[in-house]
Amino acid sequence: MEQSTSRRNVLGFSLVTAIFVAVIFVASFYLSLWRHASYGSSSHDLGIFVQATWQICTGNSPVSSFLGVHILADHASFFLYALSAPYCLLKSPSVLLFFQSLFIALGCIPLALIGRHKGLINLQISAVLLAYALYPVVINITLFDFHPDVLAVPLFFVLFLSFEWRNVVVFCVSLLAIASTKAVLSLTLMSYGLAILLFRREKKFGSIALGFGVFWYVFAAKYIITVFSEGRFTIDRHAGHFKGLGSSSTEIMVNSLSRPDVTLPRIFSDRTFDFLGRLFTPVAYVVAGINKNYWFYLVASLPTLAICLLSTSKHYVSDSRMYMLPLVPFLMLMVVDYYCWSNHRLRRRFRQIPLVVGLLVSVIAFAAFTDTFRLAEKLDRSVQARTDALDRLVRMVPTGQSVLTSDKVAPHLSNRNVIRILDASVDQKPEEFDYILVDKIVPGWLSSDQYNQDVYDDLSARSGCLLINDSGEAALFQCRNSRTDS
Repeated sequence: MEQSTSRRNVLGFSLVTAIFVAVIFVASFYLSLWRHASYGSSSHDLGIFVQATWQICTGNSPVSSFLGVHILADHASFFLYALSAPYCLLKSPSVLLFFQSLFIALGCIPLALIGRHKGLINLQISAVLLAYALYPVVINITLFDFHPDVLAVPLFFVLFLSFEWRNVVVFCVSLLAIASTKAVLSLTLMSYGLAILLFRREKKFGSIALGFGVFWYVFAAKYIITVFSEGRFTIDRHAGHFKGLGSSSTEIMVNSLSRPDVTLPRIFSDRTFDFLGRLFTPVAYVVAGINKNYWFYLVASLPTLAICLLSTSKHYVSDSRMYMLPLVPFLMLMVVDYYCWSNHRLRRRFRQIPLVVGLLVSVIAFAAFTDTFRLAEKLDRSVQARTDALDRLVRMVPTGQSVLTSDKVAPHLSNRNVIRILDASVDQKPEEFDYILVDKIVPGWLSSDQYNQDVYDDLSARSGCLLINDSGEAALFQCRNSRTDS
């Protein structure tokens, strides 16, 4: 009898987890692919990573023509090398979007196992997975191009699970995998190790995480980024987002502690309260289960919170960007703790109440903060004639030829070594590219309708450039060596 009940519980657990994995993957991949197919994705960042992954899988050095440096000089994202193997099968941006959605969905498995390890029943595990699936930033970020650090979310869950199981091998592999997605995540690994030492009294695991985090940060900052950028990039290149706190990471860290006249107004501001509201509202019910573990989560989250709250850029406090993403795994652990609290503190007949509260809060917060509905409405209103025209012209551009186009078209043409976007702020020479594709409907991030028209008029007047096609929505020119070679 007990064996039969245990088997049913395992089957129920597996079924619940599989359903959430499938639903999250299908919803995320469908919407992100729809956005890309409608020319809503961008050169920054999908185009950058598409080009780099294509270059790696074709044996070229992954030097980004968008950034002007080796891709490892950007964020030391070694994980792209692992993605290059499956990318070679299709050589399409959809491969990166596929894996991004798949990784986010697969995060349900280790998260569910953590809940099971802590004694949650299948219904409570379903509530935890629902909180994860409906947490706005989880789906929002998969709809905003591709970012390697998104892949770190399920890896954090694996890291947490390996700590619960005291599996040092998986723990170490998880640390390496997380750091390989984006160098700055080593700061979170540092603080996670420190939190283990302070609150869990596990010297081995805490020392490993803290030591590895310190090593990777120094290794990436002082060696990888510097060497692969040939001195043009440093870890401090984003210091401009922290105006008034210094021009280097060291100065920012020191001044954030010694300059309360700068930091306190930023921390205690409407901007901060809005950020914290968006961060905690989807899981507001966890305050009921508050316990000493929350100090653990606070210490582990300090680097991300500091980066978000002390920055002067609106992107760092947006739930549509990736900067707050490292906080999500810790918030989900708080949700698990909430249901553990209900098991220990509430009588059995009252344990349905926390489930109902969690469900209602998650659904309401998702409806309030998600980008899903806005994006779907925007895509539904997109100009189909523009999409059809761009599809036709993109197919006419040969692989290997240099291209100048708008940021929205660039991801579709990034399988080449040289591609740049139209930029009205710099002195460009469009005639030096083999192909120039001008989007007449959406001028682009750094361009304008007037600049695109000027480029169109200039190329039309040049004897060395040929207008191949002009549909009214977009135009394709062929210039330079591509004409003489053909």
